Amino acid sequence: MKYCFYFSGDPFQVGGGATVAKNILSKTANAVTDIKPLLVVSTRADLPVEIEKGFEVHRWSMPKNRILLELFDQVIAPLRLLFLRLDRVICLNSIVPILYPKRVDVFYQMRMFYFEDIDTLSKKIKNILGKMSLRRAKSVYVASQDHRRDLLKNLKISSEKIKVVHLAVNHRTLNQNSTSTDKRSNDFLFVSVIRPYKNLHSLVEAFGRLYRESPKKCPNLNIIGKPANYKNIEEYMQGIDDVIKEYGVGHKVFFLGAKTFDECMEYMSKCRAFIFPTLFEGFGLPLLEAMATHTPVLTSDKNSLPEIGGNTVMYMNAENVESIKNAMLDVIDNGYSQKLIENAFNRSKEFQWFKTASAIIKDVEYKV
Repeated sequence: MKYCFYFSGDPFQVGGGATVAKNILSKTANAVTDIKPLLVVSTRADLPVEIEKGFEVHRWSMPKNRILLELFDQVIAPLRLLFLRLDRVICLNSIVPILYPKRVDVFYQMRMFYFEDIDTLSKKIKNILGKMSLRRAKSVYVASQDHRRDLLKNLKISSEKIKVVHLAVNHRTLNQNSTSTDKRSNDFLFVSVIRPYKNLHSLVEAFGRLYRESPKKCPNLNIIGKPANYKNIEEYMQGIDDVIKEYGVGHKVFFLGAKTFDECMEYMSKCRAFIFPTLFEGFGLPLLEAMATHTPVLTSDKNSLPEIGGNTVMYMNAENVESIKNAMLDVIDNGYSQKLIENAFNRSKEFQWFKTASAIIKDVEYKV
């Protein structure tokens, strides 16, 4: 079978989507031995060496403008894909070339039904094309059962073509960063590209209340990540800064900016606890990465996160500032269960990129 992975734009930039793309493609390159699959990417995509060697790479010149790129996907790409005489096309970036006459498989990660108040024109166009892609696709791969239920609730598409394929972590890399609990710092850590739904504003509010009530026992809060290119993001960040000033915690809250993956894991492996108060997640890679580095976790109980963490992490109601504050205070006063840490680590080992890639290649589900 001659098949192809198709990407528009540059899928290997920083972020969760880039992590998914790199790991699935790397494991696909290692798993396929009979014939090299094709990989169609932009001329500006920076491919890792192991991916470059494992695929027959076709580099196409694609526009940088997002709206023009969507037009390229739907008008130019289908015609060019036809000339490759493919049996199967797989997209890992949510949008399929809808005019391509054969059905395309799609790995779906978009937050289509959430946060319409911050939608840009580009995102609205992607949402429209995303809905069309789901109806057009042969198979739709999603990272969690919760995401599957979300699609079935909001769109009238066949449940049989939606397949849950869990994501994973690289334990060989993360094990090098594991640090025992007694050697960790007192700092709390938040890691994410800063978007309103990541709920950093509630975390900072909760941290401010914790400091006001118990200033002597309150640790530092380290924030890794930079603001995303969202509508009104400047006002959002100003609101967070206002809360920091209101509670007088400017000497306790540190914005560390964007970091490399290895740097993030270094901070994660040494913090007192990783705090993940997000209001929405399709999967939750940072949660799994914390579990894999023996890091205590305080996480939201929303969407897919209980599906990934199971009964091995501490949950909080991220919509309630007091719940976030009390979760942090509980860790300060009572510590964190070593049994939970070990159970979380053992659970994280069940999530393997090789199985994720194999499931997509074989067009089957992979659920832990």
